Amino acid sequence: MTMIQKASLMADIVWRVACWPIRHRRLPNRDDFARLFRHLRSLWPQPRAVDRYSMWQENNRWTPQTQESAQRALTALPCRPLLSVIMPVFNTEERWLVRAVESVRNQVFPNWELCIADDASTAPHVAPLLARFATEDDRIRLCRLAENGNICKATNAAAELARGEFLVFLDHDDELTPDCLLEVAKIVASDSQCDIVYSDDDKIDSQDRRYDPQFKPDWSPELLLSYMYFSHVFCVRRELFERTGGCREGFEACQDYDLALRATEVARRIVHIPRLLYHWRSLPGSTAATGACKPAAFTRGIRAVQEALLRRGYAGTVSRPDFAVNSHAGLFQIDFPNRGPHVAILIATRNRLDLLRPCIDSILARTSYENYEIVVLDNGSDDPATLEYLRGLSGKCRSMRLASADGKFNFAWLHNEAARLIDSELLLMLNNDTEVRTPEWLSQMVGYAGFRGVGAVGARLLFPNGRIQHAGVTLGHRNRLPSPAFKNVATDDLTYLPYARVARNCSAVTAACLLIRRDTFMEAGGFDEARFAVAFNDVDLCLRLRKQGLRCVCAPRAELVHHEGATRGVRRDHPHEVAEFRRLWGRTIDPYYNPNLSLENEGFEILTRRNAPDSVPQVRVLFCSHNLNLEGAPLSLFELALGLNERGRVVVEVFSPCDGPLANSYARAGIPVHVMPYPLHDGSRGEDFASRTASFGNWTRELGFQLILGNTLDSFWAIHAARIGGLPALWIIRESVDWRTHFRQYGEFAAAAVQTFALPYRAVFVAQATRDLFEDLNTRHNFDVIPNGLRNGTIERHRDAAVRQHARRELGASADQVVFAILGTTCPRKGQLDFAKAAVELLAKNRRDVLFVIAGCRNGDYLEQIRRWVQPWAESFRLLPESDQALRVLAASDVFVCCSDNESYPRVVLEALALDKPIITTTVFGIAEQISPGMSALTFEPGDIDTLSGHMSRLAGDANERLRLGDAAAQQYLALPDYEEMVENYERLILEASLVEPLPAKLAANRARAA
Repeated sequence: MTMIQKASLMADIVWRVACWPIRHRRLPNRDDFARLFRHLRSLWPQPRAVDRYSMWQENNRWTPQTQESAQRALTALPCRPLLSVIMPVFNTEERWLVRAVESVRNQVFPNWELCIADDASTAPHVAPLLARFATEDDRIRLCRLAENGNICKATNAAAELARGEFLVFLDHDDELTPDCLLEVAKIVASDSQCDIVYSDDDKIDSQDRRYDPQFKPDWSPELLLSYMYFSHVFCVRRELFERTGGCREGFEACQDYDLALRATEVARRIVHIPRLLYHWRSLPGSTAATGACKPAAFTRGIRAVQEALLRRGYAGTVSRPDFAVNSHAGLFQIDFPNRGPHVAILIATRNRLDLLRPCIDSILARTSYENYEIVVLDNGSDDPATLEYLRGLSGKCRSMRLASADGKFNFAWLHNEAARLIDSELLLMLNNDTEVRTPEWLSQMVGYAGFRGVGAVGARLLFPNGRIQHAGVTLGHRNRLPSPAFKNVATDDLTYLPYARVARNCSAVTAACLLIRRDTFMEAGGFDEARFAVAFNDVDLCLRLRKQGLRCVCAPRAELVHHEGATRGVRRDHPHEVAEFRRLWGRTIDPYYNPNLSLENEGFEILTRRNAPDSVPQVRVLFCSHNLNLEGAPLSLFELALGLNERGRVVVEVFSPCDGPLANSYARAGIPVHVMPYPLHDGSRGEDFASRTASFGNWTRELGFQLILGNTLDSFWAIHAARIGGLPALWIIRESVDWRTHFRQYGEFAAAAVQTFALPYRAVFVAQATRDLFEDLNTRHNFDVIPNGLRNGTIERHRDAAVRQHARRELGASADQVVFAILGTTCPRKGQLDFAKAAVELLAKNRRDVLFVIAGCRNGDYLEQIRRWVQPWAESFRLLPESDQALRVLAASDVFVCCSDNESYPRVVLEALALDKPIITTTVFGIAEQISPGMSALTFEPGDIDTLSGHMSRLAGDANERLRLGDAAAQQYLALPDYEEMVENYERLILEASLVEPLPAKLAANRARAA
């Protein structure tokens, strides 16, 4: 238990003991205390998290559903090219040789031949075993070398047997996955220009335990110079293999690396399959276990890379970095000359001599590269000390005073203007809050910039505490935005594959330290001054370079400290720039970030989901809703059902324990609704609940549903029913509550409710802040975040000016009144009383040009408190009952107010943003993910009446401020995930889950208890 859990448990015990005499009419004895503690302790599962790769394996098992999907893909192939599997053999242990051959014979794709060259094995079982294989299957071709040569000779001999158009290399003790050749065939059958194919792989030990997966990037030339990242499966067009001379003797143990370097130099197209198709056997004495087993491979690897540089005409000396030597890893680095083309280092600054001086001093003191100058771009400095320092610059340093016409900071314009005025061959944009750490930093960047096809080069930036701030940029994180790779990872951490310490390609690099040829920068149009004055201009430039066929390189030995945010302070990106980036690049796929890796953070963690299915028939899904009322959760579920049905790949039906107005909406959309009791409908207990859950699970299976989706925490029973019915499940959790307190209401079923988190394929949260509340229960790495989106049709109708005017007349609002509205069922959590108090405070200051609307009034004590508070000012208030006309009220308002102290990702905030409304709100949980404080909304803490009243007063008297906030709200809405994204994400989850064979109910229950 964590300290927080222990404290919460003790508070729970105290509360229950205090209530004991009232509930039981006696004081608790020792046995009562013991039972109480055992019961409460059962609500606190100790997380025994399964490792991420184990979960990935579980979700990507070969199942009957997988087999059916593969067969459909096989049928859809336009042709079936012959694939020649090349396997050199020498004294292979019998069981591993059998496994290797059987992995080929078990392929879904049938048009293969297995070409085996026996390198004069001396083990007595090898020759008879190979002969038997050839007799049993005429697709197996066999030759035996007269005398033992080496891996290169044997591989070439096996290749000479091949008749196929492509060669697929297989080591004699490794295994192919059943769909390996099918995936290769899909590529080569559809792409006549493809010459090389490679896939992801993992290792497998003598106990068949799989580990150390390599989920690789797409074709990455600079990464291939760092190590043989192709690894397995490696497939080459036979004609190309022969033309380049096959495997060269003298490169044994790294012959595939040498082949890859030579073949990629002349290949027309190189294709990566982001699927794990190969198991690399790790046995004592193999390089899969440790590179120390074959140290000669390191020397030969250096030679292979050095020869590649010579063939390509690049100057550089190849070696192994110290960390690779110490870890026995086959990783390589290039030392570039310290002389070369002229570099202009551009440093933009406004005052901040405390940052600028150390930056320049570090460059002058530590840079080994010789041909450079420092140009300080003075953006209107007025600090006397800074101005005096700039006047005194000399030698390699000079300053250039630049200021835009409007006086606003525009990073893009500053550097575009400087590029027009400077004629250096290379430009290096460098933040003034950086300090050089490694002397070779500039030599490294210039060296990689000289490679053909390289457009921009970035550095590895560190925080002052020594952790990584930036090691390249990846795309798609946090609502399809760019993110710095390996942020906050320790500097000496080898990281994933180990990308943060080797030169590699990435989608973009940060302009905090970015090197580019001046002519390339000018031809690309420089930075986009209009769209990205401050943020995203560097990533936008890099992506435009990529569209021109140019690459970005992160050079990790170019290492600087970056005092991030020190120049302009910590800021949030403006919604306009976020919206523009999402519009232009939001759907761009990052070729250097494998889809089997998670986008939850920057650490390159394994995504534990199922590989995206290529071909899945329609999936029939049962949505389980707790009611059919016009409330946030049921309404969001209804809109999700509409979107899925419209896309056509998912067929939705709905279950609810009670009827409601949404039933008619579902009926009009042609979506069947089942209304009947559910396992908890009458407070059932014990075996009764278990039998009812089983009955519901069996009912869903008998009706032919293929997946169950539960909506809200209270649908935990549906996830259990799905397991019993043998169906996969998804669970949408919309509540931002303490799960310990929430599940207390279920008494003896509280433990079962907690265990539910280990059961569904994915537990989906609508906000990251909500997910964080439940992270202790994420023992199987099955949590996702999918924010809500709004269907645009309804919103667009309420944008109409005529609708707004008519709605204002209904409220009795005059043309010159500023209408403040708060929407939602009246309850203490939503804080309508705070709204009323702040409004009265404003009215008490003789403000009469305002009208306050509370929409969603439900009879009860809380509403009566509100009525009493506003009674003296009744003419300035409108208290409207619950209805389906909330959007009309919002359309009529001038300012939307949210006073909630607990919200996950409220729909009403999205509606206010979509209708361009100025917003005053708290920032609890997911609200903080919907708005940008100060930009698209004014914010206050829950219960802070004075600040709320001050914001109201400010907006009531300042029409321009309302206009500014409204415009920013419109941009903020475009910066958020939209409805189509939401539906698309859920559809993908459903299709993935439909291919995952659920664990047997008993095993699932055991695993849940173990959690």
